[in-house]
Amino acid sequence: MLIFGAPFDEENEVKLYSTGRTAHSERLPKSGLDISFVSLRLDTNPTLGINTTKPLLPSSKDYTFRNYGKMKNFTWKYPRKITTTISHIQYIRKSPRLSIDEVDDEILAGRVYGLELYSWRYPYPEPILIRGTLKLARLDDMSYYACLDNDDYAESASDVQRFLDMIADVDVIALNVEVTKEDVIFRPDFVIHVDDNTKLLLDKLMKIYKDVRGMSRRYGKMKEYMRRHNITLGMVLDNLDLYYCLSFGL
Repeated sequence: MLIFGAPFDEENEVKLYSTGRTAHSERLPKSGLDISFVSLRLDTNPTLGINTTKPLLPSSKDYTFRNYGKMKNFTWKYPRKITTTISHIQYIRKSPRLSIDEVDDEILAGRVYGLELYSWRYPYPEPILIRGTLKLARLDDMSYYACLDNDDYAESASDVQRFLDMIADVDVIALNVEVTKEDVIFRPDFVIHVDDNTKLLLDKLMKIYKDVRGMSRRYGKMKEYMRRHNITLGMVLDNLDLYYCLSFGL
């Protein structure tokens, strides 16, 4: 399992970086989402035998919803660059495509989320992430999202990893996409499909950490409370039901 905040392992890991170019697009008729799949390229030491001049997938249409493996097969070791293992690249290239209609149905059921490394910190010049903020949104309503920190200041790498451990076995079904609906745009690093138990966990976290739009204050009351009392992501994960209940009363 890859660890957020651990040094990059040049012998066993590979960075995927975005070309910024849309390889393939889909319109999901039921949810009304427009999905742009951005092509990815391998960024690693060429002496390891991986041809870095080729994209992750051979054809533009290969960039679509597919079974990319579990979340535990991925992390971030550098900002804006997804990291996986070299051995997992072959799995990705052979992974089956998913039915657009079935993904659309799961989106409407509230079991598909986007996950983004929203902010980060590392000690210059060392490129090792020591803090991070994850942004989480459910794709059936992207206006309802949460940044998993108490005041937009990134959480410790160990707390970020604790959250990633909790979702280690969810299915990754897209990498590096742009999701658009009307005037809302979200660019998650991962699109994940979850079971009902994980959905309950993520929805509780989103309730706790959600921002309140259209208000004069910068944060919702719960985030203000967590900021005042220096409540970390790890503390929330230790007492999830407590903070979930508090989020209704504040």
